[in-house]
Amino acid sequence: METFHNHALLAIISIAIFTGTIATDVLPNVMVIMTDEHNLRTLGCYRELMKQSQAEVWGPGVNVETPHLDSIASKGAIFSNFYTVSPVCTPSRGSFMTGTYPSFHGATKNDAPLNADAITFAQILQDDLGYETSYMGKVGCMRSMQ
Repeated sequence: METFHNHALLAIISIAIFTGTIATDVLPNVMVIMTDEHNLRTLGCYRELMKQSQAEVWGPGVNVETPHLDSIASKGAIFSNFYTVSPVCTPSRGSFMTGTYPSFHGATKNDAPLNADAITFAQILQDDLGYETSYMGKVGCMRSMQ
């Protein structure tokens, strides 16, 4: 079962990374920015996808300008339809990173670590594609990295 999850996750990551990319020996950079308790209307790149009445729910012209994040989004990919398996931060992040449910990866509550045998997409990028990876910020489910 775990092998299936690993292969499925690798296939999804590979498609996401290489779709539309010119064949080259240089691996494209991959950066995942995941915020917490963040309304998507606070980023210009998402407001542009909405009707004005949806984008300006706080009133006309009431928004935060996010030119740097918008620039990153314009050169990469953004999620326009995303669902989470848990309303709690750590289990949700663990599921995003492993492609499995919290009951499988072990981080079932905030600040609980992933199971020692849980494999993240970062580990697959390292092992199978030769990437150097790093986590920064609020990543409560990650066990001590060596």
